[in-house]
Amino acid sequence: MNRHYSSHSRSSPCQVPSGPLHKELDRIKAQIEFECFDKEYIAQAEEICLIMAEAFILPPDAEIQINKNKLTAETVQSVYRMLTHEDIITVMDNFEAAAYNIRHKKTYLRTALYNEVFERSSRKINNARTDIPEYALTRRDQISERQRANNGNLYARQ
Repeated sequence: MNRHYSSHSRSSPCQVPSGPLHKELDRIKAQIEFECFDKEYIAQAEEICLIMAEAFILPPDAEIQINKNKLTAETVQSVYRMLTHEDIITVMDNFEAAAYNIRHKKTYLRTALYNEVFERSSRKINNARTDIPEYALTRRDQISERQRANNGNLYARQ
């Protein structure tokens, strides 16, 4: 099969998509290292990239619904620019792990992408605390223990 022509019609060449959406799509794919996704994630990663690209082609003052709130496209774009490959995987994993029917998938994904930027370090801390018992103490407990240890060291030096 000639790759420049559709197998359905030999009369017109296939057009390579272009325009603002596809330019943003290319930029987003570079940002999230799209080529690094495993084959089983490609379709969903493509869908997520399209959702992100759609947000980037909106005028800055357009409204996008996130967490049932209307935010400006500019705000959402600023947050989406911070997303990484690992963030996208987390969003996909959370979507897959949802134990309920997600009726508005696009809205869910749009919000999940936005929230991921704000939750990534809290999730890492939470995972470390649940996976490693010695990190189960709160920061306040850790500071108190350090102060007690330091006070004990001060007395030991005298």
